[in-house]
Amino acid sequence: MIPIGSKAPTVELRTDESTLLCLDDFRGRTLALFLLGPRFSGLGERTLALLCETAEKFLALECSPVVLIGESAEALAEYRSVNDMPFLLLSDEDLKLHRIIGGEREQRIGACLIDSSGAVAELVPVLPPSELVRLTLDRVARSCPPQSGSSRDSIPGA
Repeated sequence: MIPIGSKAPTVELRTDESTLLCLDDFRGRTLALFLLGPRFSGLGERTLALLCETAEKFLALECSPVVLIGESAEALAEYRSVNDMPFLLLSDEDLKLHRIIGGEREQRIGACLIDSSGAVAELVPVLPPSELVRLTLDRVARSCPPQSGSSRDSIPGA
């Protein structure tokens, strides 16, 4: 598991639009990275639905919610074509970033907060979707205060 305070990994991943992104692309902005495991599941879909409902709350805290899942960029694009989501989906098909961040937990839902300097600020434990989203939002508000002068327009891929 990645230690708190360490620099976020620099693994390049594809978005659902096939754009290559790295966690460094979010530097200057707080990132709430939700790890949904190797494939879409009922729990993962419930987490996505809850993130759709709370995305504005994350954005109001100048935090970008981003979902990391082990599906292909094409599968993510197909999912987005039927579901309107105000956040990025990142493909981690080989689960490399899941393993770096979550260690043994790479196949379970959890979240990682990365602060505006690019350091891991918090690891949110594996919880049922409603608790995971609520606790992550609470921890963003508590530990990753918004940086003055940042704006929502700086979200990569948005």
